[in-house]
Amino acid sequence: MYSPIFAEPVPEWFERVTLRFARVFLPELRPRDVIENPEKFFGHVAGFVAELVEWAKRVKLSEVPRGKRWKLMRAEVLALRTVGPEKLRRLKRAVAELPRKFESEFYDAYAESVRNDSVKRALERLQDSNTAKICFFLLCMRPHIERRKFRTVSDLLSVFMRIEQLDPHRKKFLCENEAARRSLEGQFRDICSEDGLKLHGRGQPRKILPVAA
Repeated sequence: MYSPIFAEPVPEWFERVTLRFARVFLPELRPRDVIENPEKFFGHVAGFVAELVEWAKRVKLSEVPRGKRWKLMRAEVLALRTVGPEKLRRLKRAVAELPRKFESEFYDAYAESVRNDSVKRALERLQDSNTAKICFFLLCMRPHIERRKFRTVSDLLSVFMRIEQLDPHRKKFLCENEAARRSLEGQFRDICSEDGLKLHGRGQPRKILPVAA
C-alpha cells in the first residue's frame, strides 16, 4: 500500500496489523475507512504516534535494566526518540500537500486522538487485551522483521512470550495456566496468519543429499 500521507510504501501485513491495533482503541473504525477515509484514519494513528514519542522522551533510560531481556525495550525507546520526530515532520509536510478538506480531516482526527489521551488509554488496554499486546509487539518489530532477524513465526513468538513473562505476576499466571498460555500462543499465530505476516530467513538451510547406496 502507498498512501499520499505516508512518505514510503507500507507492507500489507503492517497495514492490517495497524488497523487491527487501532480498532482495539477505536471500535468505530471500519476496514474500509483505510480506503474511503484514510485522512481521518491516519490522523488518529499520527496523533497516537506523536503522544508515544513524547512518552518515550520522558522515559529515564537510566532506570531501565541493562540486562539482555531489556535491550530490545531500550532500543525501541531510543528509536522513538530519534526517528519518531522526523517521521512526524515528514508526515505533516505530506499532509500539507493535500487538498484543504482532506488536510482538515487529518488534523481534526489528530487533535481528537491527542485530546482523548490515546496513549494513556492504549497503555491501559495493553494490560487486559491480548490482541493489543500482540499487535503492538508486531508493529515495534517491523524493522527487525524487515532485516530478517527472525526465520520463523515461532522465533518471533518466542521473543513475545519472553517479554510477556518479564512481569513476575504474568509469568506466574502463564506458568500455572497452561490452557491460557496455549490460547495466547494460538492467538499470536492466528494474527500473523490472518494478517499475512510471512517471515523469510537470511538463507535457505543447506540441503542434505542422500548417500548413494
